[in-house]
Amino acid sequence: MIIGLTGGIASGKSTACSILQDLNIPIVDADIIARQITEPNHPILQKLAESFGDDILINGTLDRSILRQKAFASSKNIKLLNSITHPAIHQLILSALANSKTNQYTVLCAPLLFENNLDKLCDITWLIDADPELQVARIMQRDQCDEQTAYNIVNSQLPSQEKRLRADIIIRNNAILNDFKQSILNQHTHILKGLSHDQN
Repeated sequence: MIIGLTGGIASGKSTACSILQDLNIPIVDADIIARQITEPNHPILQKLAESFGDDILINGTLDRSILRQKAFASSKNIKLLNSITHPAIHQLILSALANSKTNQYTVLCAPLLFENNLDKLCDITWLIDADPELQVARIMQRDQCDEQTAYNIVNSQLPSQEKRLRADIIIRNNAILNDFKQSILNQHTHILKGLSHDQN
């Protein structure tokens, strides 16, 4: 079984994945794959530099903050970024899912699960849902960017209300870690019970 886990940027997906990893659930993380294809000397990184300018590189390494500011400055630039990175990410996701060996389930964690139709690879989808104001505050703290850039990133993604309509399970993250962790554990237990019932 494949669980698709998604949510807006800084909604708490990484925290959810960490909780599940502690339970020995294999995770295929689209963000980690995205970082792999932008490592120094990777062909995708070279394409990004050609498209957005060499100033996104510092000593051959991607400066994510500069790329983020440029890419999310306009819808045209977002489309350009996606056209360069998404096909490569999609192929690596397919490969990772095919190689995932588990008796329980695998989680595909992807911020653009619905936007890129990756939910079609999944049996069930979980949405980590957080208030936009909380997302913006987290982005500014995490990435050391200004408020406008943070809002541009949040607003570039599918609106939360549309994600709620498409998700099978909605898990609220109100910034109280213990509550959030318990919600994840409850879903984990529910899935295991379902798998056990199917095997019997």
